[in-house]
Amino acid sequence: MKITDDIWEKFDPVTYVEDNYSYIHDEDKKIIEILVNYYKKIPILKKSIEVGCGPNIYPLMLALSKVTSIDAIEYSQKNISYLKSQFNKLDKNWLKFWNYIVNLDFAINKIILPKDLKKKVNIIKGSIYNLPKNKYDLASMFFCAESITDEYIGFVEICNNFINCVKPNGYIVAAFMKNSKGYSIADVKFSSVSIDSNDLQKIFKNKVNDLKIYIVPRAKKVLRPGYTGMLVLTGSRK
Repeated sequence: MKITDDIWEKFDPVTYVEDNYSYIHDEDKKIIEILVNYYKKIPILKKSIEVGCGPNIYPLMLALSKVTSIDAIEYSQKNISYLKSQFNKLDKNWLKFWNYIVNLDFAINKIILPKDLKKKVNIIKGSIYNLPKNKYDLASMFFCAESITDEYIGFVEICNNFINCVKPNGYIVAAFMKNSKGYSIADVKFSSVSIDSNDLQKIFKNKVNDLKIYIVPRAKKVLRPGYTGMLVLTGSRK
């Protein structure tokens, strides 16, 4: 079952960021390290998409130096308003993420924040269930597909839509919660579907070249109850 509109109206991006991104968790450090190394290896691209970005800024930061423009697709109007506010003036917690990224790749330092976020990122109200096909040179998706449905078949549909929005040979980057049991924001419960690396293999292996799936163990200081780690996926569409 998809998370319904009335539930998304209760999604509080400020509380979500405070709960998840007030500082850089060990799992996020590992994800950033994996993807900084990945982005170093790919060429400069014209257009990318960030699917279901929510209020999470760091995936956009990671891609800024590699693309001319990014379409940030987001369904929740509250999340869109939050992103726009950050593009005018980044909160200190996001600057900590930026400094961590730059320390891993000084070449990224040519990007100016938040100026280049505002210049390069087009925030678009849209749905992962209605993405264009074969449009983007790179597609990125962080903690979205498993967090907006509690049905496995729905998760598969979302992943296929994600894959199909990339041009053949286009690049794919994604991160997932492993074995998530759902999450709460300001006492509002949001459902999810429990997946692991085997599920990603089944869905992506016949559609993605150079598929790599990294398992990020759950840190000693857990982000929240109800998950066993995180997963990072990279590759290119067949």
